[in-house]
Amino acid sequence: MTNINLCEIIVLLDRSGSMETIKKDMEGGFNAFVAEQRKVPGECVLTLVQFDSSGIDTVHEAKPIADVPSLKLEPRGSTPLLDAMGKTIASVGQRFEHTSEEKKPGRVLFLVVTDGHENASHEFSRNQIKTMVKHQTNAYQWQFVFLGANIDAFAEAGGLGIPAANTAYFSGNTAGVAAMSASVSKGVTEYRRSGNYVISEEDRKEMKQ
Repeated sequence: MTNINLCEIIVLLDRSGSMETIKKDMEGGFNAFVAEQRKVPGECVLTLVQFDSSGIDTVHEAKPIADVPSLKLEPRGSTPLLDAMGKTIASVGQRFEHTSEEKKPGRVLFLVVTDGHENASHEFSRNQIKTMVKHQTNAYQWQFVFLGANIDAFAEAGGLGIPAANTAYFSGNTAGVAAMSASVSKGVTEYRRSGNYVISEEDRKEMKQ
């Protein structure tokens, strides 16, 4: 049996050049989110992957939430979203294959945060990602969440197999990023408690500021 008391949060964070305008806001929002999660009862580890056309980098791998340092974001390049998702899903899946059952997280939440459309992938197609998302969701009960700024988040997420209920648009400005970060913290807290990630209609309105 997996460890139902252990939750792994996987954050796939866009680091492309267009993120420069919200770099400080994103760093502050992420740090506030981590601080909030440290207060929530239960075991939690965080995997952070930052991506752009120059690299897809695992910054933290299953690091206890209490030990996650402040975010440093250095925007550059373009947006290989499909490759970043595919490689991260595969990497985490392989890690779990080599982890004993009692040490595997009972809950896995995969959060995608981006401000741009896919425009630089070479290895994975949209259909491949959709198949991978469906498999992880059905076979292992992973939950996927897509948060997009300055794009049609619902069209982008739908094409990747992520349901509209777990998708939200946020404005690429200080207020939008702050609202998105607050919504994520509430959603993750609820997910850790009940296994359900919820984005309220009030949160959706706040994120569009």
